[in-house]
Amino acid sequence: MEPVSASMWSLYGIAFALLTSVLPFIMPFILVPLIWHQYLRWKRLNFSLGKIKEAVLFEITLPKEMERPVAAMELVLNMLYQTGVGSPAEAWLDGSIRPWFSLEIASNEGQVKYYLWTWKKYKELVEQVFYAQFPQAVLTLAPDYMKGVFHNPEERTMWATSYKLFSPDAYPIKTYVDYELNKNPDEEVKLDPLVAPVEILGSMQRGERMWLQILIRGHDPQKWDAAELGSWHFFDPAARKEGKWKFSPGSYLDETEDWKKRIDAEIKAIKEGSTRKMVDSTGAEIPSSFISYEPGQDDLIKDMRRHQEKFGYETAIRAIYIGEKDSFNPNNIASMRNMLSGFKRKNGIKPDGATHTDVPDPLKDYARFFPVFRNIIVKRKWKKEIRYLNAFKYRSRYYPPIDGDTYFPSLFVLSVEALATLFHPIGSVAATPTLDRTDSKRSQPPTNLPV
Repeated sequence: MEPVSASMWSLYGIAFALLTSVLPFIMPFILVPLIWHQYLRWKRLNFSLGKIKEAVLFEITLPKEMERPVAAMELVLNMLYQTGVGSPAEAWLDGSIRPWFSLEIASNEGQVKYYLWTWKKYKELVEQVFYAQFPQAVLTLAPDYMKGVFHNPEERTMWATSYKLFSPDAYPIKTYVDYELNKNPDEEVKLDPLVAPVEILGSMQRGERMWLQILIRGHDPQKWDAAELGSWHFFDPAARKEGKWKFSPGSYLDETEDWKKRIDAEIKAIKEGSTRKMVDSTGAEIPSSFISYEPGQDDLIKDMRRHQEKFGYETAIRAIYIGEKDSFNPNNIASMRNMLSGFKRKNGIKPDGATHTDVPDPLKDYARFFPVFRNIIVKRKWKKEIRYLNAFKYRSRYYPPIDGDTYFPSLFVLSVEALATLFHPIGSVAATPTLDRTDSKRSQPPTNLPV
């Protein structure tokens, strides 16, 4: 091997000198965004934990005879629509975030109860808007029913999953309007898609728990906290191609981030696909405005427009089943996976196979043939279970401590009409004997409501 010549050492020295002279100018462009990213995450974590710590949980007790329509719940959600963050400085320097709410239906040993979780600052607002629409119901501050439940594989088994949509969220799910509940039918003929999930929850036995959690945050892509912190795209190809490159936290925000513009884009695609092509005598294509819809497409577009006119919430839906060792019933997993299937139309809700807490089948087989890896796989499953249980307890998804990751897929937007269908007080059409109800109706809301 020949020794390195003096000239080569000289070249190395020149290159090193150039690098060290340029580094002070390059490093700030690398370090400052990374440091600021971690700082902002830390500030959001502190802000979020502060709100979670002081949050309140309302238990909603229903009357035996619910006389209010599902549309009343839509009005409640309209009035809870909050997107306030503050100034850019408050959002990007102080960690200020948009508020979110949690709509929950929980069954503990078959006792089914409705809950609404909110930041403390919205406590009075929740009481006012709920009693305005449901004066017969009773709202009481309740202790968190999750606090006494801990991850203990030796004593109990758990299974959890998140849900996603069949199609893009521009397409609506089947709602109470499609079931004609807006026409106020008699209880005897009413078809309420929420009855099936409540019945499944009510079928839990001693030592079993099943919780359904629907997290909602007002959709507004123009807010200062709209960008996700999970990923950084400093040089977004699409933005660069369009000449719209900009420096911002998270992914580049363009019109596809706006739910209402996504609806416009899907409707445009449907119309273009239904436009009949015409040609002249030479075979050349000529412009045509004649649209020939496939059966149902015209009604679908009308439904999409109806939802587009309403408020939208960025939604995350998940469910968890926990059973004591001698009470855990695997059949309840299948029931929980399919309990939201009654909302299927062009779009619908289904379990996300990539987010459940179970171990993939290939890994199970791997552990079977190579027992030495069994402990590693089991610990991986426990880690997912702990993270899911903590996510439920914190009601966390949008921001730290538990924001978007491989366990929780992208959010989807649902209109207030769709959310009211998923969560509303149900009448006597539900025969669930363990659904918590009051013995008598309230004619007036409490007199001590804040004015």
